[in-house]
Amino acid sequence: MFKILHLTLDKMDNIIIKSLVIKATAKGEADAFLTLLSEAGKFYATIKGVKKANARLAYAAQPFNFGEYIFSKRGNNYLVTNCTEIDTFFDLQKDYDRYIAGCAVLDILDKITIDNEYQIFLLTLKTLAKLTYEHTLTEKQLLAFFILKLLHCLGLRFQVSANCASCGTDLAHTIYYEPYNNGIICAMCKTLYSMKIERGVFTTLKLLDASKMDSIAKLKLQDEHLHDTLLLLDKVIQNTLEFKSVVLDKMLNSKF
Repeated sequence: MFKILHLTLDKMDNIIIKSLVIKATAKGEADAFLTLLSEAGKFYATIKGVKKANARLAYAAQPFNFGEYIFSKRGNNYLVTNCTEIDTFFDLQKDYDRYIAGCAVLDILDKITIDNEYQIFLLTLKTLAKLTYEHTLTEKQLLAFFILKLLHCLGLRFQVSANCASCGTDLAHTIYYEPYNNGIICAMCKTLYSMKIERGVFTTLKLLDASKMDSIAKLKLQDEHLHDTLLLLDKVIQNTLEFKSVVLDKMLNSKF
């Protein structure tokens, strides 16, 4: 269920809302069960007959499809009755690394609870658009930026500052990530659970944290540091959101 926010109703009281398919699961022989991210949050709906040959709405049941969906309500369930396609982000499939990064975005969204968080909807669409169409930005830059800003939107801001998140002293030498307070700490405050991080990763986090998406192409970020930053953010996701993204984990342990 989701609260009605950025939507309209037609003469038949159908719900019309822009939505992105983040997951599609087969339901019976011909139908699909969709997980969608919309202007009003995340919700679920059934779409009929899309597994049949020449199904009219087959495209509307594909992950990455973004469109203006029309839903009718059947009891406590939603049924897709039509969709006007806006973008499929099809060109992502032409670049394996960028496609997998896009899949990681969808996988993370599938595993979290999103209620009426319009900023997450906008962040997701902008990330997918830049992954698809703007190759001046690397997939690592975009994915690291997406995860950082997603944590902010969820109220789980990753503490990145020049001072230890525990004692407040300057982070001058060896630094660590501390799961307990979800921040960067000094050597004096480290615990058995603290994870040592390189200075280049810390700098990358600070630069991304202070930037807007349109300006990250100007940042001079090293590929090696971006990879290690994503490894750290994977740990942050596991600590704060309490799940492991299989897609992200597989990606980070491959040639990516």
